[in-house]
Amino acid sequence: KEITDIKIILDEDDQPVIHFKSKRLGLYPSSIVGDGYKRVFLTTLTLASVINGCLMVDEFDAGIHHSMLKRYFEWLIKAADKYNIQLYLSSHSFDVLSVLTELNDTYLASINIYKILKSEEQTDFMCIKGQAAAAAINELEVDLR
Repeated sequence: KEITDIKIILDEDDQPVIHFKSKRLGLYPSSIVGDGYKRVFLTTLTLASVINGCLMVDEFDAGIHHSMLKRYFEWLIKAADKYNIQLYLSSHSFDVLSVLTELNDTYLASINIYKILKSEEQTDFMCIKGQAAAAAINELEVDLR
């Protein structure tokens, strides 16, 4: 909600630099923002390019501050639903799984967790529905990583 405009401005070497504009900061180059900010921006651009398709993001939470994970997760789910995008998100973060316990049932209904089960003989996986995963984490304190 803070960004009011995005511009591409040539620097002194005639190289294009993305700039953001906000009421609070005015115009500023993307080089001064943190990794989380850049991750959300890149994800936004990528979502726009895969409408009616699918998007796979490895370690999708990288660079996102844990206090923003719920909001980021909800935004991703809303955008995917609005633009008919099937998301495949991977993470090894317990913080991401903890966010599941904070999501409402509407969001949880659209989530499946796939846990990889590896033994010496084979590799398999288990699918856990979002609501069941949230309950397992919340009530049984299960680590689904």
